[in-house]
Amino acid sequence: MMFEIEYSMGSLMLYEQGEPGRRGFSPGIIKSLQLSPTFKPLLAALGLTTISNGVDVSKWQEYMTWTTTRDAGAIFAYMKMTQGNVIKDSDAIENMRNSKGVIKLRGGYHFLNSTPSGSAQADYMINFMRDEVGDFGELPICLDVEIACDASLVKSFCYRVLERMGYFPLIYTSVGKWGQITGVKSWAVNCPLYVAHWYVTNPSIPAPWTTWVLHQWTNKGVGSQWGADSTYIDLDRGKDEWLDRYLPPPLPPAIVPLKQVVVTATDAPLVSQPDSPEGVKIGAVKLGDTLPVVETYGDWQRVEAWMLREDTT
Repeated sequence: MMFEIEYSMGSLMLYEQGEPGRRGFSPGIIKSLQLSPTFKPLLAALGLTTISNGVDVSKWQEYMTWTTTRDAGAIFAYMKMTQGNVIKDSDAIENMRNSKGVIKLRGGYHFLNSTPSGSAQADYMINFMRDEVGDFGELPICLDVEIACDASLVKSFCYRVLERMGYFPLIYTSVGKWGQITGVKSWAVNCPLYVAHWYVTNPSIPAPWTTWVLHQWTNKGVGSQWGADSTYIDLDRGKDEWLDRYLPPPLPPAIVPLKQVVVTATDAPLVSQPDSPEGVKIGAVKLGDTLPVVETYGDWQRVEAWMLREDTT
């Protein structure tokens, strides 16, 4: 029986990325990355890119207290789902279930193995999320690319996701790891880039991309501060202009009544449209009912539907 190592995002990045002290990392970078949401509308109005915080997790974070993650400032989270075609992350179902309704934007990622084919690995992930997790989250699927392989393996995964899900997945990688991918890679520009470059605010971007949407900027987040039982947790940044497209639309503002009226007619019909032959009676209100008026039009006023003003006081 062959033993297979379970990896998570950044597991194979350690040699490339180094440690904080070896890359000029300072606590000031952390402070600059955690911008208060209060200032974001102002910066956006000035045409500047605004950033939100997130995390990525796997079974190696052990139990996640997602309310702590949220309270620390994370609005998005990527969670490991699968690896190759034999490994299902043991915490995937629990993480997706417990984070729902707590973290605004959630997504699953797959760690790419050298075998089997990319399309088979995509099917393995999608089937697991559909049949066992029962939740794809709000964000697109992400492919974690940290191994050396031919670009055709990565491409077949991405195009299988497009075929089944209707969109290209994100690709998580770094300049160094993407440089180990051989073959034609120009097609990858279709996939949003989730770049790993630790301890910097301006990450290096591998070709063919020219920009990133998510940035894993450290593997040394303090686990307890971000809801993890593990000592460390990966921390990410996301561009709001990309994240916002996956947020649910805001609720419409509450209707403020213009006034309250009392029904004085014994039979006061409600119609679908005011003062129009197309108006259809859709109900009635009773003598003595007190109703909030939210709109007026000539001799008509709208409560639950439209009714004549002369039927109320």
